[in-house]
Amino acid sequence: MLFRKKIDRYCTYCQFSGKVDEESVICQFCGIVPCTHHCRRFRYDPLKRVPARPRPLPAHYTHLTLPPKREQMVRESALSKQTNIR
Repeated sequence: MLFRKKIDRYCTYCQFSGKVDEESVICQFCGIVPCTHHCRRFRYDPLKRVPARPRPLPAHYTHLTLPPKREQMVRESALSKQTNIR
């Protein structure tokens, strides 16, 4: 989860750090440190966290179709909206 309460306090996610390479970051206060380093000045920056990839959809879903019941519900709600407008 991107905005969870318990955050790993790594310099990788700190607002005072910048990425140097895959294994190290540069901290405004500590200099060049490993990504897993942390210090007392840690401030979480949610924009630095890369979220996990979403799970793939089941095979019967595509970008153009809805599951059968959902598709029927969408049609019925669209029809009821059209009749309520008139």
